[in-house]
Amino acid sequence: MGAPSDVVQCWRLAGMSSCRIVPDEELLVAGANEREIGCVYETIGLRVRERAMFRRIVVAYNESPESQRALESGVQLAKSLNAELQTVTVRADLPAYTAYAAALDASTLETLEADHLTAYESLQLRARSLAESHGIELSCHLIDGGPVDSIADFLRKHKVDLLVIGLHQRTSHLARMWSTVYELAQEAPCSVLGVH
Repeated sequence: MGAPSDVVQCWRLAGMSSCRIVPDEELLVAGANEREIGCVYETIGLRVRERAMFRRIVVAYNESPESQRALESGVQLAKSLNAELQTVTVRADLPAYTAYAAALDASTLETLEADHLTAYESLQLRARSLAESHGIELSCHLIDGGPVDSIADFLRKHKVDLLVIGLHQRTSHLARMWSTVYELAQEAPCSVLGVH
């Protein structure tokens, strides 16, 4: 939608040299310069954002392909809604056998934990790169605890509007994963979007 030329001409005669249309709004912003318009335009953009149904979107994120698809959908949704986007990753405990390695050499446990943390940082870096390639700023969070309770607590604490989770194909091998996703959908204090 463009501004009628007679309206733009009238504003130019009044000393308003610049104007801009606000997308998806029946509104024309005029001002003496682009800086004035930019300030008003950003304020209007914030108001439009406040009216969006989903302002804070969180993706439950890990190294699985299902989680990657959920992140891609979350990025697209955040971009279309001009919403905040975050990921939450639950840090898994080190395998039980690491206790044997730690018994032999105490520094082994520290090395394993450092490697574990490095792997999560790499995962978060890949997520940020994907979001930035679409012009979206992404905040990544690494939390401890059980996957269902810790994510549900995170969602409450951050007043999240939408949780995006990757759905696994239900097979006997992945039945446990499926039950975690189902349980999370039941416990989440917000809307949940499952992505195949």
